[in-house]
Amino acid sequence: LGRRMGWLWRGQQQAQPPTGYGQYGQVAHTTTDHGAAPPPHSPVSATVADALHVIDTACSQQRAPMPYPERALLFAHVGACCELFPGLRPVHASLLNWPHPLLALSGTIPIIHDYSRYNIPVVVYVLPSYPHAWPSDGLGGVTAPVLAFVTPTAQMVLCGDHPHLDPLVRGQCVLGALRHWTPHQSSLLGAVSEMAAEFSHAPPVHSLPSGGGAATGAQATP
Repeated sequence: LGRRMGWLWRGQQQAQPPTGYGQYGQVAHTTTDHGAAPPPHSPVSATVADALHVIDTACSQQRAPMPYPERALLFAHVGACCELFPGLRPVHASLLNWPHPLLALSGTIPIIHDYSRYNIPVVVYVLPSYPHAWPSDGLGGVTAPVLAFVTPTAQMVLCGDHPHLDPLVRGQCVLGALRHWTPHQSSLLGAVSEMAAEFSHAPPVHSLPSGGGAATGAQATP
């Protein structure tokens, strides 16, 4: 497999959750204030603020309700996620059929497979109700306020019949953290950490061979 995975990133130790993080990297609620925002002048908080400004402007123009009512908690969870996964960056992004931009984390997450480290390209959308579930239909159905996708580059292909990829929606991740979402217990960091853990067991993509049959060596960037 290592010869086929072209986004190889070897020779580094697997990242460990910092103090205060629980299973799958979830924010431990026994530590400091659950809703505390990251430092106001940190690069992550500034980028999140810029993205939210674009989103708020679009919602205002469309006379849509203002999204993300728990802003302090949102800043804290995005900051924690970017601290543990520095390959991700906050952006405002479009999602098919969504009327306005959404906050998202775009970039790569590292996995360890067969003693080698790889970068997996992903985008993780945060729905406007975060951290509360989002109504998904008119029959009382709900969905987690996080949608995660593997986004293979042109040199990659998704693995078929992957246990954590939706067979009907290209690249969408199927995770226990999202199926069993609980507000103020589940978190963005928990979902991304579970992605990294599960994909370390079974990588979701592999690289396409080059013209000569060897694996390509492209660094994954969305």
